[in-house]
Amino acid sequence: VGSVKARRELFCDWGGIVVFEFFGTDISLIFVTVYRHMGSKMGITQDQRQEVVTRAAIIKSGSSAVKPLIKQPKVSLKRKLIFIKGHLLSGGLFQCSTWGLLPIPLYNRIHHAIVHVYRIATGNLFNPQSANFIFTDPDLIDEYRLMSPMSLLRNARLSLFARIAVKQPAAVVGLLGVMWDVPRGW
Repeated sequence: VGSVKARRELFCDWGGIVVFEFFGTDISLIFVTVYRHMGSKMGITQDQRQEVVTRAAIIKSGSSAVKPLIKQPKVSLKRKLIFIKGHLLSGGLFQCSTWGLLPIPLYNRIHHAIVHVYRIATGNLFNPQSANFIFTDPDLIDEYRLMSPMSLLRNARLSLFARIAVKQPAAVVGLLGVMWDVPRGW
């Protein structure tokens, strides 16, 4: 019973089983279409829609839970941003460094979730009761010197690359050596 439950949690959809001989031993590999690793779903199709939508929802639902705190005018914006980064973005952008290039609609999901939190923290929200001035997303980011959502994703990717570069795994170093002179890269 426990192994069945664990298997269901690890593998979202069952794929095929491939059996092959390896040095005189039959090896069975189970191929799955989607695999859950440390809370992130990874698939063979590189479709990240479910993962990105889930992460955007984590940020949005988390922001509504802590809205009274990050809306507090007595707390400095710097402290609010530290709290947002530690409590909302750490979970909402978990393993975003492994995401591939996001199609515009998917990127917009994560962008709007992050900017929504920024708007709560800065108090730059739409209020139908008054004619308040609202910044556009780029103006809001510029005015308060916030890190853009795209920069957050790029920073995570660069950090992952730096961690890999420091460890210098032989397979990756060999792959980079082979790919160095390829005109297109991967």
